Amino acid sequence: MLMKRGFALIFVFILFVTSAFSISKEELLKAENYYRKGEYKKSLEIYLKAEKEIPNYEIYYNLGNIYFKLNKFAYAKLYYLRAYKIRQNDSDLLHNLKAVEMRLEDRIKLPEEDPFTKILNSIKNSFTMNTYLIISLILFFIIVLIFVFLDFEWKKYMLFALSFLLVVLFIIDIVKINEYKKSQYILVSPKVDVKSEPTDIGSTVFIIHEGIDFEVKDKVGDWYLIVLKNGYRGWIKAREGKDFLKV
Repeated sequence: MLMKRGFALIFVFILFVTSAFSISKEELLKAENYYRKGEYKKSLEIYLKAEKEIPNYEIYYNLGNIYFKLNKFAYAKLYYLRAYKIRQNDSDLLHNLKAVEMRLEDRIKLPEEDPFTKILNSIKNSFTMNTYLIISLILFFIIVLIFVFLDFEWKKYMLFALSFLLVVLFIIDIVKINEYKKSQYILVSPKVDVKSEPTDIGSTVFIIHEGIDFEVKDKVGDWYLIVLKNGYRGWIKAREGKDFLKV
């Protein structure tokens, strides 16, 4: 299964990058052994500790796998989405996200993307946010180098082409940074009534269930104005950090 293969590969990477942290390679190896033997709760305990020290794509991905095995699909989706904010082009992660969505009660269907939007999203998600920032920086220095030190017949045309590419990369950088900063949340309570106004006497417009993701647009006392991916909105009375968690 893709999940098992991805877990093993990512674990090797974790061993390489974590030598500078207090959590030891032996502890991570123990977590991997627990996972392979099906002792998921013991593996979870170690990876939750690792998350506090080295919160990165690999840790989030592995936590998602463990929660999936424990049938805690809201938390699995939470950690998969945290991993997705860092890296959008991992096929194993996308597969696991779909597997989680199939097990949730609420499934929001979005309109089919047009071909042009699909191409743009494919380009945007080809690299991570950090990779695009590095490429933009390198390209900027190349443009400066050509402008200041080099002189050849096609210089102005090359500078125009490179500058146009830099603007495109800059736009992609802004979009990916905004996506990373997006206030996305996951409901971890079994279900919550969504009201038409921030009061207990407000009418219930719909009900959301564990694992659904949404944005928070406003807050009034203990009430939060949420917006689902399909545009539906309303007020919920819940506790941030308890009933719903930030991605």
